[in-house]
Amino acid sequence: MTKRLDCQHNQLKEKIQVDLTCNKVTTTTDIWTSLTNEAYLSVTASYISPEWKMRNLILATVLMGERHTSDYISQLLKKTMDEWNISDQILAVVHD
Repeated sequence: MTKRLDCQHNQLKEKIQVDLTCNKVTTTTDIWTSLTNEAYLSVTASYISPEWKMRNLILATVLMGERHTSDYISQLLKKTMDEWNISDQILAVVHD
């Protein structure tokens, strides 16, 4: 089951990356706490697809294992942007 899910994840990620490479992207970030008191950082990308449709995709939800310093948050955001190969396409990053 895990292999099948990993395969589907990789196929979907490849498809999304094609859309993302053709566009400028804005991101929204949020840090939230689970019921078990664990902190997470979520990153959502918004862009207009080649078919002129608005798209909003959750790129990552990452467990935050360290204090919420600006350096640590910046590292997590940079890692996410690098994983999706969109670092040079970011127009804005919105956070609370």
